[in-house]
Amino acid sequence: MSRDPVAIRYAQAMFELAKEQGNLELINEELKGVSKVFTSTDIVNKVFKHPKVSVDEKKTLIRKNFENDVSEATMNLLFLLIDNNREAYVTGVAYEFKQLAQREQGISEADVYSAKPLSPDEEQAVADTFAKREGIQQLIVKNIVDESIIGGVKVRIGDRIYDASVANKLNQIQQRMMHGNVSR
Repeated sequence: MSRDPVAIRYAQAMFELAKEQGNLELINEELKGVSKVFTSTDIVNKVFKHPKVSVDEKKTLIRKNFENDVSEATMNLLFLLIDNNREAYVTGVAYEFKQLAQREQGISEADVYSAKPLSPDEEQAVADTFAKREGIQQLIVKNIVDESIIGGVKVRIGDRIYDASVANKLNQIQQRMMHGNVSR
């Protein structure tokens, strides 16, 4: 998911509030659930973008669907997004909030690209190595098979990429050869 400054701003404000109230995990789970509803249904396109649906009608719909499932803080965030015509950012806010909450807990996620599926031991080795490098307690690895990298791995953690793939090494050699910088 690409990072959106609007979603980051709302997520940061919600994170500060949740941290202050001591309910990071609760808010994270609530936002995950709300986001799932928004992405699994076409609610944003059908209802929230419809010009004839008023702000009050949108809030009533949100209240009816979520009042027993979310805290007052989460409900207020949803209302604020509606008031500011930002309801399309719910999924982005949930994603950014999750990133902030995980960072607070010393957890991060990594997409690990490999030419073939990694074994559990290999996944753990990658997780341990990069958790230490990133200075975090736990790295959650998602293995993505990409045969085009030929061998090795490419690791994406947040906005950083560590590329130790054979394809990258070959590309570097090709670039050096094209520019006459080949060393023996």
